[in-house]
Amino acid sequence: MKNNAGFKVGDKVGYLCPKAGGLESLKGLRGTIKFVNDIGAEVEFKTDKGVKTYALANRDMIKMNNASIISKPMTPREKANDKDNVWAISIMPAPFDRERTVADLIVNGRIVDTATVNRWHDGDEYDVGVAAYEAVKKLFGIKDKTVGKIDDMATKEPEWFNGKVVCTYASILSPFTKGKIYRVTDGVLTDDDGSRYHGFKNVVEINERMNPQFIEVAE
Repeated sequence: MKNNAGFKVGDKVGYLCPKAGGLESLKGLRGTIKFVNDIGAEVEFKTDKGVKTYALANRDMIKMNNASIISKPMTPREKANDKDNVWAISIMPAPFDRERTVADLIVNGRIVDTATVNRWHDGDEYDVGVAAYEAVKKLFGIKDKTVGKIDDMATKEPEWFNGKVVCTYASILSPFTKGKIYRVTDGVLTDDDGSRYHGFKNVVEINERMNPQFIEVAE
């Protein structure tokens, strides 16, 4: 049977985990197609629990025929370094705070990692050049160069929220679970599917910007 997306038996493919309803255990893994139909395929993966076969839709796979089979999830940087993947970096002001800059690492059309920084001139005038430079450094963990001041520009970093929160409300389709405890690290909250929400300085900001609601858990 012919596959509408051109997949065929024997193709090596990477799994693209959907935001909702995805198989978290397969995120970042590569497998081999054993059977195809018009809208999907059965793919065999080598996992840490042995060889497993899953039925996947075309939209959840990408061809990786020149790549070796791996049984451990790839890091965001490893995904970008893979020559069979298409990567991009998006740098823009944070949606809810124009004094912050967000850098997204995008692989095959999906955001796989995010970093947020603040940058101003001495007079609190925002500077896009230094913001973009520092955002990329943070995104990739580059520590070989440090910018203290460039053309009298100074670094100011916010005090990001660190702690635990419990979800008190979540809709049926929400990627969060009511009653579940989540950890927020450096202002980043991660949902059940592994998607990351960034730029939070406190629980109030989380509840103002998101539909699910949370309260802080005392530690």
